[in-house]
Amino acid sequence: MSASEILPHPSSVIPLVADMLSEIEVGTRKPTELSSADEGLEQSDSMADELSARELEVLRYLPTMLTASEIAAELHVSVNTIKAHSRSIYRKLGASRREVAVVRAYEYGILRFR
Repeated sequence: MSASEILPHPSSVIPLVADMLSEIEVGTRKPTELSSADEGLEQSDSMADELSARELEVLRYLPTMLTASEIAAELHVSVNTIKAHSRSIYRKLGASRREVAVVRAYEYGILRFR
């Protein structure tokens, strides 16, 4: 069995991603509190930094199942640019992984369901 028989064609996935992105609203509120998982940790000053417009755009894609390479293709930038923005997002949200960054973005009101 070949990969083309297992994986969906990219043109059938793009509408799904568009639907997912339309359900996510990006806010501009700054992080104000730590997640319950980090109760014993000190809040760092970097968590109060605001995300740039481009970081917010990348953040909208993080809840999707798209890889960094696929996000880069969608935004017409290099994979390294997406990785750099992702690292900056993680740092500003005090996260070490993509999943944690997404949870915190929802907790802080930066991402909201419409």
